[in-house]
Amino acid sequence: MKRFFGSLRKDAGGVALTEFALATPLVLMAGLWGMETANFAITQMKISQTALHIADNMARVGDSSVLTNRKLYENDINDVLAGAHMQAGQTLDIFENGRVIVSSLEVFDDSVHCKNGCPTTSATEGDQFISWQRCRGKKVHDSAFGQQNAEQTGGMGPTGARVTAEANGATIFVEVFYEYEPVFTDAFLSTKEISAIASFPLRHERDRTEIYTRTDFGTPAVSRCDVYSATPG
Repeated sequence: MKRFFGSLRKDAGGVALTEFALATPLVLMAGLWGMETANFAITQMKISQTALHIADNMARVGDSSVLTNRKLYENDINDVLAGAHMQAGQTLDIFENGRVIVSSLEVFDDSVHCKNGCPTTSATEGDQFISWQRCRGKKVHDSAFGQQNAEQTGGMGPTGARVTAEANGATIFVEVFYEYEPVFTDAFLSTKEISAIASFPLRHERDRTEIYTRTDFGTPAVSRCDVYSATPG
């Protein structure tokens, strides 16, 4: 028995296997943490690109005419949002898991914004305000900066990085909020919500008196901000 325990004490045959068994949970956890963090970063980049895509296209769309300023239709807004869904991809499914809010920041002008009746707002001539706002997505989240017709003193955006609209123009401001779905677990994340903002000034002269409705193929649904849905209406 003494010789047996002596030889067992000197036997190093299972050292590597023991070290591997002890290290495996740590290595596995580090690997999972790295994969989850990388996937979160990629998703955040896609959400940021989606916000830029929406803001850029919203600043361009409209019915072009050499005789009058370009008109914006509800159909145009719905088309841009549908395009954003396709760009983000089915994996993200941005309207099922998130919320997109599009605002038109403008300088209040009685001759423009009161043409069809003055909106209920505290804004007066020359003030920055949100002329219109459209939303889509099931995530319950309101704009972090203001609602439709709200006066926007100093512009729109986070402190130190606010954007403003030029007189006779507009700045399209987009907010995207997304609920991230972890691949493995959310234990490695401080939050599951991803948000992004983007803005672009209008690329052309636009008729800002109203958003028009084209009924060539039926009356389009409005992407209202009091409805939390993946489809307009």
